Amino acid sequence: MIGAIIGDIVGSIYEWDRIKTREFPFLVSKCFFTDDSVCTVAVADTLLHDLPPAETMQKWCQRYPHKSYGGMFAGWIYPDPPEPYNSYGNGAAMRVSPAAFLNRENLEDALAASDKVTEITHNHPEGMKGRAQRHMQFGLHFKMKNLMRSEISSLLNTDMT
Repeated sequence: MIGAIIGDIVGSIYEWDRIKTREFPFLVSKCFFTDDSVCTVAVADTLLHDLPPAETMQKWCQRYPHKSYGGMFAGWIYPDPPEPYNSYGNGAAMRVSPAAFLNRENLEDALAASDKVTEITHNHPEGMKGRAQRHMQFGLHFKMKNLMRSEISSLLNTDMT
């Protein structure tokens, strides 16, 4: 989770002005946390304290309202009760690292925790398949277990090179 937040902050200044190099200043004064960090913390809060996922996500996002949330997600933050909006975008993948970390010993638990915090917004069948979400979950889970990339690729039946 800390790595996801650090990556978010470091990459924040490039979100709208992309770069194609690995040579760049790591942390500069213009860096800031984005919606991805807010949502990651909300997921951690949900899972650590067994809180209702939608309401907890809304609480955190309402606390930080000007963090460049996507249009549909921004509209989801305030309704009571919040309803899933059939998303299949990458927002879920950007916030699920706590699910993998907190359940690092059990892949099924990691995926169930991920689904719990994803279905609140990304309930489109493709969103719930969560290719990006699943890849992140598997990647984090197996990295913690020290499995090789080729083993992960084999399990997912995809090329991760």
